Amino acid sequence: SFTPLVLNAEIVGRRESIQSVDNGLSIRKYWHDAFGKPIDLSNGVLEATQGDLFTIVIEVEATSSTNFEDLLVTDLLPSGFELEETLISPPKVFMDDGSLSEISLDFGKTPSNIQKMDDRYVAHFQGRWRSNETAILAYTIRAAFAGEMTIPDAHAEQMYAPEISGRSNVARAIVEPN
Repeated sequence: SFTPLVLNAEIVGRRESIQSVDNGLSIRKYWHDAFGKPIDLSNGVLEATQGDLFTIVIEVEATSSTNFEDLLVTDLLPSGFELEETLISPPKVFMDDGSLSEISLDFGKTPSNIQKMDDRYVAHFQGRWRSNETAILAYTIRAAFAGEMTIPDAHAEQMYAPEISGRSNVARAIVEPN
């Protein structure tokens, strides 16, 4: 006679620093404040107040050419954050002279479909990607609840060749009550 075997596993804790992964796709995620100014997350922590608005910019770049189509970009929202319908301010980058310049959001490839769900932002691209081809995505989120949470990585993957993929860095957010 056989006795059923059941495995119950629990993962506790978190790694403080999870670096990006490039398996043919490089993906970087940038945070901007409500005025479009870039936020420095080099220390791995976003400090915010409940109600703050942020623009997220995701840059996807093919680091090798593929013969596959249907690229899917998925960015899970940190718990306690909610998607907003429109961009609040055009995101900007610092230039070499210290000035701010708007990011061209229509640069590169354009997604064929975008979905803004309760817990994630998803963009679907059709067509092949050649080495150095790029896409820029942007959306706005609000820090709706106070607490400490993980900022998940953005993930890009060829739908029918999952070995061609990429992930951005993981960070933490500390949201203080308003």
